Amino acid sequence: MADFTTTPEDMKSLVAELQAAGAAAQQLERQKNAASDFKRQFDCAPGALALVVGHNGQRLREIEASTGARVRCAQDPGRRRIRSGARVLIEGATRDAVESAAALVESSLELAKSPQQIIIPRSALGRVIGRNGERIKSVIERSGAQCRVQQDVDPCFVEIASEDPMTLQVAREMVLSFLESGLQSGTWDLEEACRAKAAATLAPHQARMLANLSSPLDPSRAALARQPVGREVVAEQMVDPYKFADAQWACARDPEGRLYYYNAMTGQSTWEAPPGFKAPA
Repeated sequence: MADFTTTPEDMKSLVAELQAAGAAAQQLERQKNAASDFKRQFDCAPGALALVVGHNGQRLREIEASTGARVRCAQDPGRRRIRSGARVLIEGATRDAVESAAALVESSLELAKSPQQIIIPRSALGRVIGRNGERIKSVIERSGAQCRVQQDVDPCFVEIASEDPMTLQVAREMVLSFLESGLQSGTWDLEEACRAKAAATLAPHQARMLANLSSPLDPSRAALARQPVGREVVAEQMVDPYKFADAQWACARDPEGRLYYYNAMTGQSTWEAPPGFKAPA
């Protein structure tokens, strides 16, 4: 007759096997999360990438420093590999880090959508329009964006449209600079609304990171937006936010030996050599 008696040693061995199996299952789940959950990707228009990267890459560095995630940007002018022309890839060791960075990136890309509306109290509308419309005309002339003032509602609003995200930003900065003079409470800024929308999904300490992000504009563009209105100020004074980035391209090879190019200033990478790039000997 068979003996089915279980000894204490057998029980200990069984418990150890179950614990080992549980640990292996947890490890497998962590690997699965690392391969899928801790990664986010955004496709966008090439011009919108500047709003994520910021002037000389400052905004991108701030996102990485405040969240701990890694943010990589790739641009494909030929649009053969990236359908929208540009891509933002976010990777991180934790889900919170990736989601926090994704919220910041998403709020930046929100600023590239055209048209945009800036809400203005009726009492402050005169500051934006100016005498005989000189201020709103200067916004159109300096920025190159299209502007439409809607006065039939209260509060009123200015609608700004442009295919170029940076042009859109310059026009916004100019309208807001006129609006700020005399407004004591409240900010009627689309960026503020975007940040509030993203902050609603974040913890309070993470929401503060949104408020600390720098403007994606070149400082000279922001300064132009706040200059007094006058004929001596012309749109040609605006400068390219990437004017120093062309000299920062370098090349390297991926693990499969394929040659690619990356920009240390903006974080961009591409399979094709940038115009005028000369590889080191």
